[in-house]
Amino acid sequence: DAEARANKAHANAAKDRARSDEETQKEEQLEQKVTSLVTTCKEASRHVKETRQRIERLSEGIDRVAEQIKLIENSSQYQNERRSGKVPSGAAKHGGSFVDKREAKKAELEGLTRKIRESTQHLKAAEQDKQHLQSDFEEMNQVLRLQTELASKMRKVADRSAHVAEELAEHAEEEREAANLRHVARQRAEANVQNRGNHTESLQTQYREAKRAASEATSLAKESRKHADQLEKCLEEARDFTRLAQIVEEREWGRNEARSYYEYALKEKEEKDSFMLQQKKLVEVSDEVREATNRNSNVDLDKVRLRRSSHQGAIDLYNRSVVLSRMVEDAKRHAEQAKKIAEGNAKIARRAQEYKEKMDLVVEIPKKLAGQTLLHSLRHFHWDKSNILSNAHFHSIPFHVLHRMIDTQSDFQERGIRNFTQSHLCRIFPSCVDAEKNAVSIQDPIFPWSMGCQLVSMNYSNPNEKLLIYEGMFRRSGSCGYILKSPHLFGPRPDPTLQRWSIKILGAYHLPKSGTNRRGNGSGVNPVVRLTVHAGEKAWALPFAFDTSLKQRAGSISHSTVNACTIDVDNEWLAMASFTVLDKSSDKSEFIAGAAVPVSSFREGYRSVALFDANHTRSGVFKFASILVHVSKLD
Repeated sequence: DAEARANKAHANAAKDRARSDEETQKEEQLEQKVTSLVTTCKEASRHVKETRQRIERLSEGIDRVAEQIKLIENSSQYQNERRSGKVPSGAAKHGGSFVDKREAKKAELEGLTRKIRESTQHLKAAEQDKQHLQSDFEEMNQVLRLQTELASKMRKVADRSAHVAEELAEHAEEEREAANLRHVARQRAEANVQNRGNHTESLQTQYREAKRAASEATSLAKESRKHADQLEKCLEEARDFTRLAQIVEEREWGRNEARSYYEYALKEKEEKDSFMLQQKKLVEVSDEVREATNRNSNVDLDKVRLRRSSHQGAIDLYNRSVVLSRMVEDAKRHAEQAKKIAEGNAKIARRAQEYKEKMDLVVEIPKKLAGQTLLHSLRHFHWDKSNILSNAHFHSIPFHVLHRMIDTQSDFQERGIRNFTQSHLCRIFPSCVDAEKNAVSIQDPIFPWSMGCQLVSMNYSNPNEKLLIYEGMFRRSGSCGYILKSPHLFGPRPDPTLQRWSIKILGAYHLPKSGTNRRGNGSGVNPVVRLTVHAGEKAWALPFAFDTSLKQRAGSISHSTVNACTIDVDNEWLAMASFTVLDKSSDKSEFIAGAAVPVSSFREGYRSVALFDANHTRSGVFKFASILVHVSKLD
C-alpha cells in the first residue's frame, strides 16, 4: 500500500512539474514580448524626442529669421529702397539690395513654417504611436504579472508534490526495511527456539538415564545391605570364626565395592542434576531471549505502525488544509458577495428613505397654480414619447444617466436627445450618485452642450478645469449667463469644417507666487503654461494638451522658450482652449492661475489673456495677472 501511494504521488508530482514547466515557459515568452515592447517604446520615445528637438530648432530658426526681417525692415537702406520704389529682382546674392534680402528671408520663413507644420504632424503621429505602445506595454505587463504569479504558484505546488512523493517513498522504504527486519528476527527466534528444544530433549534423556542408573544403584545397595545383614546373622550362628572372617571379608569387600559404586552413582547423579539445572537455566534464558526478541519485534512493529500513522496523519492534515483553504476562499467570495449585496440594499434603503422624506414634503398643487405653471418636469422613458409632448414639458437628467444612455445606444440616444432639445428644454445636473462615485471626469459641460441641452448645472464646491471651461463659455457674451445655441443644433448636422490655429505663448505678467512659495518655502516661481484644447463632442474624447517651458526673468515677466503649437478644430462653437499656469519649483506642479477662451472668440494677432485664481476670480494679486500670446489662423 505504501509503495502504491508513493507511485501515485510520484505520478502527481510529475504532472505538477510538467504543468509548472509549461507555465514557466509561458512566463519566459511573455517576458520576451515585454522586453520587445520596452525596446519599441524606447525607440518611439527617442523618435518623439528627436521630433520635438527638430521643432525647437525650427522655432529658433523662425525667431531668428523673423528678427532678421525686422532688422532689415527697420534699416534706413531698406526704407530708402522702398521709397524709391525698387522692385524685388528675385536674386538675394551677397551684396544685393535689401528688398531682395527681405523677400529671401520671407521665403525662408515660409519654408521653416511649412517644416514646423509637418514636424508637428509627425510629432502627433509619433505621440499617438507612443501612447498605443505604452498601453500595450501596460496590458502585457499586467498579463506577465498574472502569469508570473501563476507560474510561481505552480512551482510551489510542484515542489510540494515532489516533497510529499519523496516522503511517501521514504516511508515505503522504511516499511520495507522494517518488514525485512521482522522477518529475519522471527526466523532467528524460531531457529533458536528449535535448537533450545532439541538440546532440552537431549538433557531430559540424559537425566532420565542418570535417574534410572541411580535407582538401579539404590536397589543394588538395598540388596547388598540385605545380604550383609544375612551374613552377619550367619556369622553369629557360625562357630568357625576364620571361615566366617573370610566370608565377612569377602562380604565386606563386596559391600565396599557396592558402596563405591553407589557413591560413584550418587556423584554421577549429582553431576547430572547440576547439568540438568544448568540446562534448565539455559532453557529459561532461551525463553527470555525469545520473549525479548518477540518484544523487540513488537516494538519495531509498533514504531513502523506509529510512523505510518504519522505519515497518514500528515497526508490527511494536508488534504484537510487544502479543503479548508478552498472553504476559506469560498467563504471570502461569499462574504464579498454578501457585502456587495448589503451595500446595495443599504443604498436602496437610503434612497427609499430619501424618496419617502421627499414624498412626505410633497403636497397637492392647487389647480389654479398648476394652470399658471409654465414648465412641467417629466421623467424620461423614451425619446419618441418625449418628442410628442408639448413644449411646456422638460427633462432633468443626471450626468451619469446621460453618459450611460450614450454608451449603451450611442446613435439612437444621441439622435433622440438632439431632436428633443430642438423644441424642448433639457437640464443636466450632478446627482448624489456622481458625488458618491466622485465622478468628476464625466461632469464635462461640453458634452451636454454638444447634444443641445440648454441648462447644464455644475458643482461649484470643487473648483477644477471643467468649471473653468464652464465659466469661459459664457465670457463670449460678457458673462451674462446666456448665449445663443449653435445653428447646427437646430437642424441636420453640417459637414465639419477643419480650422487650424497657431498659438504662440510669448510671456506671462504679474504672476503671484504659488501656495508653497507664499508660505515662505521659496523665493520665486518656475511657471509652465499648459494649453488644453477641448474640441470633441463625445464624452470619452481626450483633449489635446501642450506644455510650454518658461524661464524666469527680472521683475514679474516670464518669457517662453518652447512656446508654439498648432491646434485643429472642427467645431469652433464647442471648442474651448484653457490656459493653465503651473509652478514647477517644487516636486509637484502647483496651480497659479488659469483661463478658458472659446475658439470662436479667437482673433489673429497679439492678444492678452486675463488669468483667474483657483476660485475663478480676479481680485487682489490676481487683478493684473495675464499671459501674452500670438494667434494666427493657418490655411
